Amino acid sequence: MKKEEDKLIAKQQSVKKEAAAIDKKLEDKKSALSAVDADIASRQDELGRLEQVIKKKKEEPISLYSGQYIVGRDIAEGRYQATNIGDGSNFVVYSSSGDLKVNTILGGGNVGYGDYIFFAVEGDLIETSAQVKLIPVE
Repeated sequence: MKKEEDKLIAKQQSVKKEAAAIDKKLEDKKSALSAVDADIASRQDELGRLEQVIKKKKEEPISLYSGQYIVGRDIAEGRYQATNIGDGSNFVVYSSSGDLKVNTILGGGNVGYGDYIFFAVEGDLIETSAQVKLIPVE
């Protein structure tokens, strides 16, 4: 009986050690989870601030085909996000006095640099080499 009791006591001590190790791992995981939760909260705050920088207006986007457009006649004044439709396009904006305001390639990947946000004022000339979309933004 004594041997069996000693075996049970030894097994009990072994189980207690395993339980302690599991508790330690659980506490470590809880700490890691708290750090991840804090990181997520921080990034959500940052995302919220970034979303405040550029808000899409409720106005419908404007599709432009390749060509030239005059702000104030063809397109309303405002702030726009220009985005390509298709593979990409040269996108240029000149002021009413002929000064170059924007000269970029819309697109992604090997061609272009993505979208471009700009202010269009009356008299500006917008020139695009392919179809683009202007999304009104605040």
